[in-house]
Amino acid sequence: MWTGIFSLLMLIGGFGMLAVLKLGFPVWILIKLVCWLILSGLAGMAYRRPASMFTWKAIAWAALLIAVATVYLKSNFE
Repeated sequence: MWTGIFSLLMLIGGFGMLAVLKLGFPVWILIKLVCWLILSGLAGMAYRRPASMFTWKAIAWAALLIAVATVYLKSNFE
């Protein structure tokens, strides 16, 4: 329950920051939103199927690396 609540607060905070900065909705935001959805979904799936922990960790690391790379490469997406 707590991971869902904090994940929702992160989403609201991120879109609030977009509104303040008046960036619109660039492509890099869409990529980071998909990464957020993947990471948010993994919390519940890892709890329900702990036997597949290696798979969940690999997916989480991939989503994190894509999200961080998007921050550094966001000028290429505009």
